[in-house]
Amino acid sequence: MDRINLQPTSSLAAPINLGLIKNQKKYWATHFYSVIQCLRFHINLKYPGRYFEKLGSPDWSLAILRGDAEPNFFSNIIDYLNNWGFQYFIVNFLNSERAAPLAEDLIERIKNIYGVEKQNWLTEREFFMSGSDSSLSIGLNLRFGRIFPQRLLNELPDKQKIIRNSDICLVLSDPNDTSEKVGIFGEIEGVHGYKLSQASYYDTSKYYSIFSIGIYKEKGSGLFAENVTYNGVTRIIYRFQADHHVADDFNYTLSWFHNLFHHTPRGRTKCRDDDFNFLMNMLEDNWHTPISQVLYMLSQFIDSDDTINSFAGVSPIITSVQAT
Repeated sequence: MDRINLQPTSSLAAPINLGLIKNQKKYWATHFYSVIQCLRFHINLKYPGRYFEKLGSPDWSLAILRGDAEPNFFSNIIDYLNNWGFQYFIVNFLNSERAAPLAEDLIERIKNIYGVEKQNWLTEREFFMSGSDSSLSIGLNLRFGRIFPQRLLNELPDKQKIIRNSDICLVLSDPNDTSEKVGIFGEIEGVHGYKLSQASYYDTSKYYSIFSIGIYKEKGSGLFAENVTYNGVTRIIYRFQADHHVADDFNYTLSWFHNLFHHTPRGRTKCRDDDFNFLMNMLEDNWHTPISQVLYMLSQFIDSDDTINSFAGVSPIITSVQAT
């Protein structure tokens, strides 16, 4: 494998405006859904998901989790959730209409970088979790036929290796040709966003990740996109500044989950935001409900006409739980 060692070059950072939140309840449900997905499906998070799965009880409830866990268990994992949970959130968020400006910008940049001239090239999109650290990536290799681009410098893609070592997969498809589906891979950093701007980050296992999204601990409340060329490969980086509302809102959601697990439904305080409080009440009302059903109920708020690719009937999350 021949790789060149060049000084990185960068385009001017361009702001991305996500616009106004049209439906607060759906927006907050995406945060709730993502936190619980991470608790249930993230393999590196040994507790609670893997712990209960090993006990033969993958469909635990919030009450079972709270009763079995140490009183400060959420404090012990909240830093991990800030990073890994944010990965789940970004995947879900990018499948919503609200994130269309970011998703469409990404696709246009990919087309420009790799010289795609066809105007209606693979017009349907969907984002999926990738990586060996999430059980939601099981079967990802069946969702697309080939990896795009088909070559980076002199390196050809190893499908399973790329799935194993990346965080997110964008699947583009042709609605008139179901056999034409490509997977495009990227990285997400919820805590250490600065790593995405280091050439060494992409040198080995992450070499085929051509886009990345992260939270940068820098002043400001913007979201910026730029093309950066490291060692001859151009990558697309999206930078959420520390005070961007998406970053703040995910931290806010985690703080209320901490409140709920610390005080239980009987003792937690009321939120000032009515839509957020509605969802907290829903969790409390379903404190003893199997987690697959809680995920399904939350999915109904972020489903229907507010998503790019909605699904009907039984949630795929429930299918995943039943398959374990």
